[in-house]
Amino acid sequence: MFVGPDAPNQTHNVSMIVPTITVDAPVRVIQNETANITANVNVPNNRTSEPTLPRTIDFKILNPAGVEVLTGVTKNISVSAGVATLTLTEAQTKGLALGTYTVTAKFNETTNDGLDKESAADTFTVADADIAISVDKTAVSIVEEITVTITTIPNIDVTIVCDPATDDLTIVGGMGDGPATDTLNNYTFNVGGDGKGVVVVEFTDDGTYTLKVKNTTHEIDASVDIVVSKATITLDAPLSAVIGEKVEITGTAVGTEKVTIQYVNPAGKEILNITVDVKVDDTYKHEWTTAGLLAGTYRINAFIGDTIKDTPDAARSIRLVEGDLVVNVPPVTAESDTADLKVEGKATGAKWVGMIVVRNDIASIEFIGTVDVKADDTYEETPLDAADARGTYTVFVVHPGRDGTTEVNFTKLHYAGKTLAQITDMITSAANVAGSDDDLIPREFKVERDSLTILPIADIVVGATLTVDAETNRADDKLATITLTGPDRTIAFNTTTVADGKVTAEFNTTGFAIGAWEVEVDVDRTVETATVNILEVVAEPEPEPEPEPPVVPPPPVEPEPEPEPEPEPEPEPEVIPGFGAIFAILGLLAVAYLVLRREEE
Repeated sequence: MFVGPDAPNQTHNVSMIVPTITVDAPVRVIQNETANITANVNVPNNRTSEPTLPRTIDFKILNPAGVEVLTGVTKNISVSAGVATLTLTEAQTKGLALGTYTVTAKFNETTNDGLDKESAADTFTVADADIAISVDKTAVSIVEEITVTITTIPNIDVTIVCDPATDDLTIVGGMGDGPATDTLNNYTFNVGGDGKGVVVVEFTDDGTYTLKVKNTTHEIDASVDIVVSKATITLDAPLSAVIGEKVEITGTAVGTEKVTIQYVNPAGKEILNITVDVKVDDTYKHEWTTAGLLAGTYRINAFIGDTIKDTPDAARSIRLVEGDLVVNVPPVTAESDTADLKVEGKATGAKWVGMIVVRNDIASIEFIGTVDVKADDTYEETPLDAADARGTYTVFVVHPGRDGTTEVNFTKLHYAGKTLAQITDMITSAANVAGSDDDLIPREFKVERDSLTILPIADIVVGATLTVDAETNRADDKLATITLTGPDRTIAFNTTTVADGKVTAEFNTTGFAIGAWEVEVDVDRTVETATVNILEVVAEPEPEPEPEPPVVPPPPVEPEPEPEPEPEPEPEPEVIPGFGAIFAILGLLAVAYLVLRREEE
């Protein structure tokens, strides 16, 4: 406090130092290895002691279970130094279990003039002296990038080696100070304070390799096997295309960042080669412009990388053909529909077609210009804006061919004062000039008075289905209303649309009045009428039943006589063996006797 007359005008600077204490522990503490924990202290000078008077800092360490370990750990500091370092010896870290520990630092009240301020807590992890290596893929193609991750003790140097040793494995990104072309044989870098190092590598030759990471100080190492295959490529193209189109050439390429595509004409001469990038999904694409090329079979070769070699890695053939032209126009159009009259068709291989519409009788140019061809190769144009006088018209459609140009003049004044024959000759001659590949198609169409005809309708009996048919030159899809008006003024109607120049409607006549019915067909204000008779159903007389024929009884059936039993045959006498021979001998003796008597007489 200042007193006296000048007190308000007197000022002094006072510096206030707020006592603070913070603790800084390492991220990881390795068992059996020394570790340092630091307390940073900021305190005012002791009011009664020298500035260098030692002060005491008490450290407290809690294990993963929250139990204090390494109790009674204190460190002295001088005011000028402001740092207290707690060194954990190998014997101390050996006894610590694996896990996460909490550490705080606090002023010792006795040596710090009663200060009892404690730091915020910091943590450290007690871990084994270990190392691990992992990759994002173990099977790759040549020059396909591989991300290698090493996890180990913080802030140590690790060395990566490849077995077998090769100069075909290079660094393309990640940690380390080496250039992008450094080989990985004995490549050393520091993993940093978080104990994790990442290196991106690629192989330029195929084979099976082992990547090993090691730290000689801690005698720790780890390894991973990687199989590297040659790059692969596919090529896709349509079998044919129309000259003038842009043809999309696509494919997949695994293990390469570039693909070179070569186009060879039917004579075997290269007409184009281009190198394209391979996307991250291993696909590539190129749009080939075929305008101006000749028809024939072309060869498409694909090469892995940005160099053309003697043999392509993939190949396809594609046939280029001349463009086609189709012209469609209704042959007859009603006057009321000229505003809807369309000339349409298809023009493959062209971005546009030229069109000239001439009214024949007066050789008047009703439409002239070019019409865009859509992505699906179709085109359409409405050449007449409003109803014109009835007559005949000729439309000329020109396809510009593979060169995309034509000699036909699409200026109206060019044909002024010419007859139809002269206009036709001028257009035809220009399209067919020497060296032109234009395609020209003329088509003729007529504009007529609106017509509608109801076809004859036969009389029908009530309850039958009545069919009304009509023919018209009105355009398809025009609304048609068919109205029936009966003799009792009852009305029935139906609606439909014109299809292929016809109108058809059906009516169920059940309950219709007997008599003449008026039929009216209205097609978008074109009207025609007719009459049909609905007749009463006449019941036909039932036919008299035919007399049934008299029933003739069947003749009586006489019983058949019972057959008489056949007499049984008499049994033949039993033949005694030898009797026949006896009678034959007696007969011979009798004959011999008679002969002897005659001789004696």
